[in-house]
Amino acid sequence: MLEEFLGEHALFKALDEQAMAHLMAHCQVVDFGPAQAIAREGSSADSCFVLLNGLARATRTRPNGAQDELARLGQGGVFGLVGFVGKGQRPCTYAALGPCKVLCIQATVLDVPPRTPQAKQVLVLRELLALALQSQLRVANEHLVNRAAAVRAPDLSASEWEALTHGGWKVPVDLGDAG
Repeated sequence: MLEEFLGEHALFKALDEQAMAHLMAHCQVVDFGPAQAIAREGSSADSCFVLLNGLARATRTRPNGAQDELARLGQGGVFGLVGFVGKGQRPCTYAALGPCKVLCIQATVLDVPPRTPQAKQVLVLRELLALALQSQLRVANEHLVNRAAAVRAPDLSASEWEALTHGGWKVPVDLGDAG
């Protein structure tokens, strides 16, 4: 059942049989109850997660103790990548909103010596996780810019605000002929 789920998942379906076997050797399925923490803000990011069923949410604690909800996650959601890829601390808390089943992928999945048969599979897995993280960061950035625009200072023009929120960077409209 788990291999079938991952085989159909947009992120993991690119893995070949060897890479999938390597992944499966470094993960476990865990059941969580309502409001139970899957991972806590500030803890060591020794795993990332795939929500197999149920709902979860990501929250971050403000200095005054209040909680900000950052995201809601549904079936197939991949989360916990920020600290996982950088082997740092968790930037937020992930908690079940109701009963849910989560695939916990241990960071050891990425620890293989170079020039070994598994190194190629791990490289593919790293690339897939990096792409997922890139996508999540893009969405988070868009969300933050939209939130900031909603509270924009009234004395700034739209172009001044855009320069502040995007650091003056703009996506090129036409890159032209590179050759």
